[in-house]
Amino acid sequence: MGERDNLGPQARLARPPPRATDDEILDLHAQTEHKLQAASKRGAYLKYREVLGEEVREAGRRWGFEPSPSEVEALPDSVRYWLPFPDTVNALRALKATYKLAIISNIDDGLFALTARYLEVEFDYIVTAEQAGTYKPSPNNFELALERIGVAPEKILHVAESLFHDHVPAKGIGLDTAWIHRRVAKGASVRPRQRRPSPT
Repeated sequence: MGERDNLGPQARLARPPPRATDDEILDLHAQTEHKLQAASKRGAYLKYREVLGEEVREAGRRWGFEPSPSEVEALPDSVRYWLPFPDTVNALRALKATYKLAIISNIDDGLFALTARYLEVEFDYIVTAEQAGTYKPSPNNFELALERIGVAPEKILHVAESLFHDHVPAKGIGLDTAWIHRRVAKGASVRPRQRRPSPT
């Protein structure tokens, strides 16, 4: 949803050894996040703040350092500095002039509140993973959104990047989807587990 540049001093973690490349760090993030989110069920929901903290602990286990409590909190605390992409706010304003806007976020209420102020529009519906008690790609998150919005699926266009987290479950409940693939300009490919149904 946004850029992760200029995250501020709170984002500075204990640095892994130089042998950890950006790709290795991103892979650790993807693997740890997926494992924890997949294990998170209704009644056993782990807040996204805790997921991010566990990623820091896993980095320490993998690269041989012991993060302090403040370092564990640094990554989730940095979310308050994550800015939208440069075109996001104007696009949301233009859409808001004609359509109702909903967001299905895979983070918790507190972290979403920290970033929502940068979006500069009021969403008509907000569904977080914390409210659903599950993480996308669980269909539960999308069913809760449909229930709150109260219109037929064919009246909704779901816009997202992740094929795995968004397009598969959205299409599974009958939503049309539009794929935003920003990283393609940087030569990024789709991960194997994302090779699922094509966006509409």
